[in-house]
Amino acid sequence: MVMLSNPGSRFTLAAAFCAALITVSASPALAASQAREGIPAANPAALGSQPHVVIHDRVLPLRRGAHSAAVSDVVPANAFSGSYTANGMKIRIALSPSYPADAAEAQSWADFLASLPQHGDAATMTVYFAPLREMQRACGPDADACYDPNDSLLILLGETAPDGASIEEVAAHEFGHHIANHRSNAPWSADSWGPKRWATKLYVCQGVRGGTMFPDDQGDNYDRNPTEGWAEAYRVSAGLNPTDWGIVSDIFRPNAATQQIALRDATDPWPGASTSTTSGKLLKRGAKSTKLRIAVPQDGRVTVRLTSSKGLNADLELSSSNSGARIGSSRLRGRSDSVTRTLCGQRSVVARVTRTSGSGSFKLTASTPAP
Repeated sequence: MVMLSNPGSRFTLAAAFCAALITVSASPALAASQAREGIPAANPAALGSQPHVVIHDRVLPLRRGAHSAAVSDVVPANAFSGSYTANGMKIRIALSPSYPADAAEAQSWADFLASLPQHGDAATMTVYFAPLREMQRACGPDADACYDPNDSLLILLGETAPDGASIEEVAAHEFGHHIANHRSNAPWSADSWGPKRWATKLYVCQGVRGGTMFPDDQGDNYDRNPTEGWAEAYRVSAGLNPTDWGIVSDIFRPNAATQQIALRDATDPWPGASTSTTSGKLLKRGAKSTKLRIAVPQDGRVTVRLTSSKGLNADLELSSSNSGARIGSSRLRGRSDSVTRTLCGQRSVVARVTRTSGSGSFKLTASTPAP
């Protein structure tokens, strides 16, 4: 035992000893309180199992011909990020600096996103997980998540949304936006209207023309925005939970048939236009005109071209198979006529070729939206 000759020093040393004990005993709790909580690992079973899902998200404006700075602005340089292999794809995942770096958690989300119905789309995006305040700075004050189509960037919460939706449900909804961003619905935008086959089946063209659907409206008409209708249809179809529907209008609610169409658009992208050719003859002693029916599998642009042989001058007219009303006509002199129209709800049209002078053969070439 060491005896201290200065009573004051005894008090000082004792106080220091006690303080050291307090610091040592408190340090585990202090460390725990200061530890950053990471994002949870993805749980595939959570998708489709949660009743009454409500998601409020935002699709950032599409800027044609301009590359946004969203990735560099939203994903900071010191974010933990990497490419993770899942289902044969390299998927880019980034975690906010507010979260601890965890490659296992990032891999679990790559695995989850790769498991969703798609055509390799997970390999063309970046997913950034951020806390609520950071996410809402990028997405908006009321958003649970958002998608930037300019950079194929999903910005997700690393926690359950304020509305109660699981991260898996929100991620599937945002992934639906990403799929639409990588599909064609020419001459319209799949970002705004949804992919081709789904939009045709849901009568989006008629809805837009009739003022009952509002593409890109993230405000008062959010529930009748086909952008959101498609993302929800995809989320529900991917989770196989068609009864769960609380975000957008029932006009987008999928049934068994539209679920299959949504999944086909996700896994088998619409290829564009298809071309068919039909030949015929108009002779002086025969009928003056002939009619041919042309199938129009999807809404979109239809072009019909008439090419006559030398010696035949003929006119072309298109009419509706539904009502018989004339859609368009071409009465040019010479050997060529053409009619182009954008059609909604017409699953076939009738082409009438009429001989005006001479006689001979003709060829009718139709470009229509492919099935």
